Amino acid sequence: MIANDNKKIFTFLIAAFVVVSLLVILSTGAHQGGDTYQHFMIAKWAFKHPYLFLDHWGKPFFTALFAPASQLGYTAAKLLNTVLGFTAAWYTFLLAKHFRHRLAWPAAFMLLCAPIYFVHLNSAMTEILFSTIIIVSTYYIATERWYAGALILSFLPFVRTEGFVLIPFISLWFLMHKKWLPFIALGFGTIVYSILGGLFFFHDFLWVFNKNPYEVELDFYGSGNWHHFISTNYVTWGVPTFIALCAGTYWLARTARRHFNTLEIEIKKELFLVVLPAIVFLLFHSLAWWLGKLSSVGEIRVLASVMPLYAIIASRGFNWMVERFADDKKKSIRFQTFYCVLILVMPFLFFPLPMKRMKGQAVMHDISEWLEEHPYQGRVWYFDPQIAFEADADPFEPTIIRPYFFKKDSLPAQRLRRGDILIWDAHFGPNEGRTPLSQLSDTSQFQMLKLFKPEKPFETFDSVNYEVKVFLRK
Repeated sequence: MIANDNKKIFTFLIAAFVVVSLLVILSTGAHQGGDTYQHFMIAKWAFKHPYLFLDHWGKPFFTALFAPASQLGYTAAKLLNTVLGFTAAWYTFLLAKHFRHRLAWPAAFMLLCAPIYFVHLNSAMTEILFSTIIIVSTYYIATERWYAGALILSFLPFVRTEGFVLIPFISLWFLMHKKWLPFIALGFGTIVYSILGGLFFFHDFLWVFNKNPYEVELDFYGSGNWHHFISTNYVTWGVPTFIALCAGTYWLARTARRHFNTLEIEIKKELFLVVLPAIVFLLFHSLAWWLGKLSSVGEIRVLASVMPLYAIIASRGFNWMVERFADDKKKSIRFQTFYCVLILVMPFLFFPLPMKRMKGQAVMHDISEWLEEHPYQGRVWYFDPQIAFEADADPFEPTIIRPYFFKKDSLPAQRLRRGDILIWDAHFGPNEGRTPLSQLSDTSQFQMLKLFKPEKPFETFDSVNYEVKVFLRK
């Protein structure tokens, strides 16, 4: 049963869920084109190709959870992500309330209105599920339901690999309270998937570590500023929430410094279970991008993974700011209203829903329609997974439509047969596909059938104008 004082928040979340779900259904585009389509296709075709349930890049636990919904289509997968996002919002509220925030509802509100979190509700990306698992498990751990929290948290690395980074720090709380058996239970998910992979596919019980797809260094991803994730705060947390996040961090740090030996247990929980993992996660990705390691491309979307933790810290800061108006109720209400309006506006400034197809997605959609109007007898090879997604084709078996993967000792002219088509795009082609345009420049081997460009030019992350060229193998 939901406590009476929680019903208003629960009702608000249900109403907001209905509105956001409608916006998701009406959206034709997605913020992360290639990745969201690939995650969806892995989940969709996993029942046909069971090894996909252990695909390391696809994330095994994510695939297992999304596979049933994906049979109903991409919209169903996106709606499942929306359900998970609002579930995370509910537990974020509950955890803020457990930590005795006088106003706990801002935590859920700021989570859903964080621009990078809001836009990923309209996707089949892994960040939302990761955020749900981290906040639900943290809530159970904070409320001393140790086994439930540990078992849920143990599957975190199989939603996103960063779970292996966070679990050791969260485990400190178990060790501090001498919860030895729950501490051991933190490895349950890894043991389960290690056995499954060892018995049924990889025949290697250490496949979880030996098959890590991020150990390969990709030089084209490059590196960037150490403060990259902080300086893009306007599009990740949103400026008002970021200000509250800084205020909350300051309040917690000051409180810990002044009263470390007499801290209330709830403050200690907030520091160890929320602040510590949130900082570790930010530092991990900041260093990876700064040093150009672990295949980091500096994607700000990764912060959505732990956005519930940041929302709780920001809620603490919001409460501290509201306390400045404790002696004037009218001013307090005005401040809260004004600040919440600013928070609400932020996601729509950058990612308005319903979302139309982004520039590159619109080009790929045009190509898919062009292919339907100009059928060829040969095979269709692609770099951008949206081609298979649009055609509802199985990319995991050698059918007419198939992905082109780089092979060190094999050039496109050697792999393609006469009459085959290769769809080369300026993003995936020279980067993940490792196929520069020069390999297709031999006019005795290839004929360019069509050139596609976006209505408004834009550059890929390696500063090249985006375009797509369709080649016919002679």
